[in-house]
Amino acid sequence: MKKCGFLFFLCVWLALTACSASVKDLYGTWYVDTDNVRNIIQFYETDTAKNAFIWAVYDIAADERTSVDTGTYELKNKTITFTYSSGVVVTLDYTQSDDTLTFVMDGAVVEFQLFELGDTTA
Repeated sequence: MKKCGFLFFLCVWLALTACSASVKDLYGTWYVDTDNVRNIIQFYETDTAKNAFIWAVYDIAADERTSVDTGTYELKNKTITFTYSSGVVVTLDYTQSDDTLTFVMDGAVVEFQLFELGDTTA
């Protein structure tokens, strides 16, 4: 049941952004699981924003989304600046290597993996 809830949530995201295909390296859905919590970031393009994102937090044990934020991002000199729709701005150091996106968040290294349809790790 938990997998079904997450997969349904992810399919809705993918359906909403399927028409915004781009060659941008970050475009796609990235995730990391830590202590029964899944962080999901989707980078995509809209009609009004070239670099848009959705960041959701999903409680794996409870099988529910606990938060979702949207906004835009900018890449510059190995940093990514997230500008949330609430007005909050966060800048993180990042690196990308194939299917791994690494952020340095408050001194901790967090590695996100690129989601592929075969992923069923929840």
